[in-house]
Amino acid sequence: MDNFIKKETVRMYDVDAQGVVHYASYYRFFTNTLEEYAKASFGGLLSEMSNDTWFVTVESKATYHKPVRLGDTLKIHMNAKIVSKSTVIFDFLVLKGETMTAEGYITQVCIDPKVWKPKPIPESLVKEIGN
Repeated sequence: MDNFIKKETVRMYDVDAQGVVHYASYYRFFTNTLEEYAKASFGGLLSEMSNDTWFVTVESKATYHKPVRLGDTLKIHMNAKIVSKSTVIFDFLVLKGETMTAEGYITQVCIDPKVWKPKPIPESLVKEIGN
């Protein structure tokens, strides 16, 4: 998929006692970006899939390069790549202006929730995500 970008403003609940973004907030930024991408790209398809197709997070990582503070405006860049018939990795880059402040990824596996086992990613999603 092409680069998807979401803007975020650092809120009071994102920072620690020193006024710097708390590490857990980066996962919120990542998840919010992924959610907006899904809504924009798949819309109603997601609700149709929710009964028999789920995506579960099996791995995540965030690396912090520069501090970010309350009120800062960030751009979260996301790229998705399918790495197997049931696995997709979402890569994230967090920028403040032109400066990279953090990067990370979320790995998700497509499963059948009735048996909690991997299943192939639906073809419509494969086409949208591409490689």
